[in-house]
Amino acid sequence: MADEKDTRRIDSILSNLMHTPRFGKATAGRDLRHGPRGTSFGVPLIEQDDGGFLIDMSAVRVFSGLPGFVSLLARQVLEQSRNSSVDVLVQVIVDPGTTAELAALGVTHVVVYARRPVAGYLLQDQEGFVRDLRLVFDAVQLPQWGGLLFPRAFQKKEEAEAAVLFPFHVSKESGQRHFMLVEHDREGRFLRITVEDGAQSRLFLKRIPHRVVTDIGRRHYSLDIAAMAEQIFVGIHHECQNQQHEYIELPGRQAALFELLIASGLAAVRDAAFSWSQETAESLLLSGGSTFVQLLSKVLVLLEDDVVMQTLSDGHCIEMLDARDHVYIDLSRKGARLNIAIGARRKRPDMHAHLLRMPHLLACQEAARPDLLQDYRILLIHHTTSEVLGFVRALEASQCASVTTLFINYQGVVPDYYLEDILSLPDRRFSFHALQRVELRDSVAGAYILSRQYSPLDRLARLDQALRTLRGGYLESMRLAAGHLFFREAVAARKEGRKLLLIEDGGYVAPVLNRLCRAGLAASKALEAYAVEAPEDLPDSLPLDAWLKSIVPATFEHTANGYYQLQETEAECGGLALPAFTIASSRYKNIVEAEACAHSILSAVESIFNGLGKCMMHRNALVLGSRGNIGRFLFRTLKERVTYGSVCGLDLKVQTAREETAPEFSDAAALPEGLWKQTDLFLGVTGVSVLKKPFFERLIAEGAARDLFFASGSTKTIEFTDLLALIEECSNADRPAIDGRPVRLEKFPIKDPQNRVLQGHHVQITFLDGENPPASKAAPSKHLYLLGDSMPINFLYYGVPGEVIDGVFEELFSLLKGVLSHYEKGDAYPPAIYALDRNIDKNGNGSPSV
Repeated sequence: MADEKDTRRIDSILSNLMHTPRFGKATAGRDLRHGPRGTSFGVPLIEQDDGGFLIDMSAVRVFSGLPGFVSLLARQVLEQSRNSSVDVLVQVIVDPGTTAELAALGVTHVVVYARRPVAGYLLQDQEGFVRDLRLVFDAVQLPQWGGLLFPRAFQKKEEAEAAVLFPFHVSKESGQRHFMLVEHDREGRFLRITVEDGAQSRLFLKRIPHRVVTDIGRRHYSLDIAAMAEQIFVGIHHECQNQQHEYIELPGRQAALFELLIASGLAAVRDAAFSWSQETAESLLLSGGSTFVQLLSKVLVLLEDDVVMQTLSDGHCIEMLDARDHVYIDLSRKGARLNIAIGARRKRPDMHAHLLRMPHLLACQEAARPDLLQDYRILLIHHTTSEVLGFVRALEASQCASVTTLFINYQGVVPDYYLEDILSLPDRRFSFHALQRVELRDSVAGAYILSRQYSPLDRLARLDQALRTLRGGYLESMRLAAGHLFFREAVAARKEGRKLLLIEDGGYVAPVLNRLCRAGLAASKALEAYAVEAPEDLPDSLPLDAWLKSIVPATFEHTANGYYQLQETEAECGGLALPAFTIASSRYKNIVEAEACAHSILSAVESIFNGLGKCMMHRNALVLGSRGNIGRFLFRTLKERVTYGSVCGLDLKVQTAREETAPEFSDAAALPEGLWKQTDLFLGVTGVSVLKKPFFERLIAEGAARDLFFASGSTKTIEFTDLLALIEECSNADRPAIDGRPVRLEKFPIKDPQNRVLQGHHVQITFLDGENPPASKAAPSKHLYLLGDSMPINFLYYGVPGEVIDGVFEELFSLLKGVLSHYEKGDAYPPAIYALDRNIDKNGNGSPSV
């Protein structure tokens, strides 16, 4: 126990230091200036006041076509060496079409000379000879050496021409016996490369003005940099034409770039982000691309240098200057992204900006004591939204010891700057994870594995393997991942002498956890079930209930779905094992947020409709859960929108049907046949699967509408479980049939026609007249559109507006703050459900008996 107290005291000191301004990144190391760092370009990296480095590449040239030219030159030299018994003399023409920059120096030919004995050495190490030639031509591009051969071209007019000597024979690593002397014959307009024996040279070097190259072999030269720059330029130009200011390069599209990065020591980089200023975009579109390609070439050349790469790996930003152009290069996302910003620095990660968008949450956090959470670890399970990131920032500002976040990713694309912001947080205290959907040929639901977009997975190998073995749907995969992270955090909290708080949206952990505790399961068995290694000091027979009560003071639930699951668990198990707090019952959520959520659902559905050429006003809609918090707003709004269609509702609370213009029914069996056959839009917000397999079979076989649309506004994939099961069953059947009729199923993605974002799947069900329908007549078919793949459709885009969610998170943080205040005073919360605005207020005052 003494060790645990020492650990907590040290962690507290470290946390306070990290929150002290003088230890912030903004000022770190400003008084620890170092001298210039030498590079292989002969141009130094110069440290700046902000901790970054500057390098001026204005005088460096990048020649196109060099790999091909050098290969041709080397091939001819080696061929003569192999076939000739006399000295070797090779002359190759410089083609302005393929090696334009070399030709622009006034070079029309390159001549290579080697005495017969030396030519024999070259055959013994042919790859080494080719590598040496590449080094020679690379040096010609640098002002340090190219300026000696071509002083006018490199603006060194006051200097006389001199030869350049490459002493390959003195390098122990290369094992070569020769050196190369490169001379420029201005009158003859050619480069002469003499390959000579280092020990028995016939050259009288004292009579030849020359300089010796001292930094041989510090870079990699196997790739055509200029060609690579041309390819990247095409992608950037395309994005510029679409009024974009960022282009992401991926290994699958630009393998050469990532080969270069791997060779340079950046094997962890998964993508490269090129961004540019408005002025750069204007210049690029108006003046053409040759200058821009040269700029990109210099950036890529820069990435070959060992010193530059080490400087980037150390976390510094490098500013490259090329005449009047500025390029800023750095790494982010724990080294997984290379950023190349042209014309202006990229926007720096800023988690606090998300919290500033939520003034009520910010005020609540600032009113709390600064070290509110320093003795707590938190597992947060929530959506990938700006508001959740603001909440994470509030936890950080309250000095939370550790926050592990499992994002609930239904559909849609996570904005790049979200990833930049969260991965800028120190990984000692913060980790972020999510599931990645894997499309399966034989499944509409797909399978789920851990996403590689977020925090490194080196510590989650057991979970990664368990998910791959499971090949499960979304809900079971999320429960496995959430449970694994929970128990990992519980083990870590116990080891540190801290407490663990669970904050979740959707009931992934707390209901299951309480059931396991009430069933008397041993803690070791629970950890084993979730692929977590049990600590050595955990007794095999210790009940999970007893183990967790010393670690987890409370759990917090955000949604009604999780609240209902807790109520079911409490009723079926005769009580709970842990105090469970929820804001799902709050008046604010059930009125203000519910209305905003209804509008968000309809907005998302209409956005997909627009891409499909459909509209809301022609739909015949059925709202499942039409008298619930969200459903009543959906029902009311749809009545005004379906001007040429109809709307009806289904809800257990209904006693009798309403007026004929907008009827409601208590169950599917009460739906008139003429009504359900016309229905083509199903909106589910019940949190359960109301419509069963027989209904869907009849709807598909007998319904009048050819196109059927299904959208969920509830948690997870529960709303249309039976429909998904029917599709899965038919997909895997040897002779699929619906309502006794043979069918063929085909699955297609639904994608936004403008940005190609996946919006769900379209399942075409074709009824077959026997095994082979007549070719002269198209077989009848139904088209099922699973919008958002039957996951909550509002999260496909923006979710509920931030100014509404701000109030929700303010209630959550207030409740968290109030509960901890009571807990730390010794006020006991018996295991039960504590629902905001029902039996507890947002300051934690209340009891389970109210």
